[in-house]
Amino acid sequence: MKIHRCTIMSILLETTFGDLVIDLDIEGSPALAKNFLKLVAARYYTNTLIYNVVPGKYSQMGDPKGDGTGGCSIYGLIDSYRSLPSSTKSKTSISPPPDVTTSQRRFLQSHGRQLNSSELNQKGVVIAMEMGNVPHTIGSQFLITLSENNGLNDLVPVDFEEMTNNGDRDNNMDEKGGNLRSHKYLSLGKVAEDSQNVLSKLNRAYCDDDGRPFADIRIQRILVIHDPFDDPSGMVDLLKWRGVNAADEKDNGEKSEKDDFNGYPLAPQSPGYERPPEETVAIRIQADDTTLFATAGWDDEENISQLPNNDEEDEEAKQKRLELQKKQEEEWKKKQDTSRAVMLEMLGDLPSADIQAPENVLFVCKLNPLTNDEDLEL
Repeated sequence: MKIHRCTIMSILLETTFGDLVIDLDIEGSPALAKNFLKLVAARYYTNTLIYNVVPGKYSQMGDPKGDGTGGCSIYGLIDSYRSLPSSTKSKTSISPPPDVTTSQRRFLQSHGRQLNSSELNQKGVVIAMEMGNVPHTIGSQFLITLSENNGLNDLVPVDFEEMTNNGDRDNNMDEKGGNLRSHKYLSLGKVAEDSQNVLSKLNRAYCDDDGRPFADIRIQRILVIHDPFDDPSGMVDLLKWRGVNAADEKDNGEKSEKDDFNGYPLAPQSPGYERPPEETVAIRIQADDTTLFATAGWDDEENISQLPNNDEEDEEAKQKRLELQKKQEEEWKKKQDTSRAVMLEMLGDLPSADIQAPENVLFVCKLNPLTNDEDLEL
C-alpha cells in the first residue's frame, strides 16, 4: 500500500451540533484509515444518522441505513455500483441505491492497531466497528467514545493486556486457535479538536430504548483535510455515479478563491439529498439545543473553568460567583422546561412545544384513553 507521507492526516466531521477534527491512525491502522478516507471522498457519510448514543460511553454512526445493519467498505461500494446495468449508471441519480450485500468485498478484515484498556478509557477515541462483534466485518461504521471511564476498557480481557505489554499485538489466538478477546476494538483515530463541545452535546441527547435520539442528529458531511493514499481502482467512476462533482475552478484551470475556507481545502460538491437514499428508519424532527437534556450551566466543564478559585476569592468575588451561578441555573432551568416541552411534542403528548395553557387553568394532563367521566368524580 503506497502512502504519501504528510504531517496532517485528518478529517473535519461536520454534525448537527458542530464540527470535530479527527486525526486518523494512519500508522497503526493504514487499511482502515484508507477505507475511511475513500468513503469520505465518495460522500458516503453525507447526512447519515448518528443512530445510537449510549450516554457516558459512546455514540455510533456511519450506517446509511440508520439502524446499524448497513454500510460497507469502499471496495464493496465500488463493486455494488459496477454491478449496475449500464443504462442505470448514465443517470444523474440512482434510485434505489445499489445493493452492497452482493459484493464479496463488502467488509474488510479486522486488521489494525488494537486499542488497550488505557486508550479505550479516554474521551474522543474513534473506533472501527465490527458488526455484532463478528470478526472481519468492518465496513463504514465507527464509534466515538463520549467520556472517560466509559466502561469499554472492562471488555478487554487480561490476556490482551499481557500481549500488549509483551509487544505481541497481532497474536490474538490461544493454543487451541480460539479468540482470547470478547471484544476487539481497532483504532481509527482520535478527536483532536472539539471547540463546539459536540461530544458533550451528544452525551445529553434524549434517546429511545434502542439508543436512537428522539431528534435526528446527523453527520452533515465530512471533509478530507489530507488523503495520503492512492485511489483504488474504480474510484473515479464511483464519484461520477454518486454525483460527487469536483470543486469549481476558474476558466483557466487555476484554483478559485473558494479553494481554501477557514484553513481547510474546498470540498467537492456533495450529492444533493437531505437523507441517504439507503435510509430505512422513520425520519424524526431535527435536533438542536432544545432537544438535549439541560444541565445546570455552572456544573459544566467549560463554565467551571471560568469561575474563580474558592480558596482565593474575597467576599465581593464570592458574591459575584454566586450571582453568576444563580443566573446560569435559572437560564438552564428555562432551557430544561423547553426541552421537556419539545420531548412531549415528539412523543405526541403535546400538539406543539410552544402551546400555553390559559391563565385560569391550574394544570393540563393527558388522560388514559380508557378513562371515563365516572373515574373523574370525587
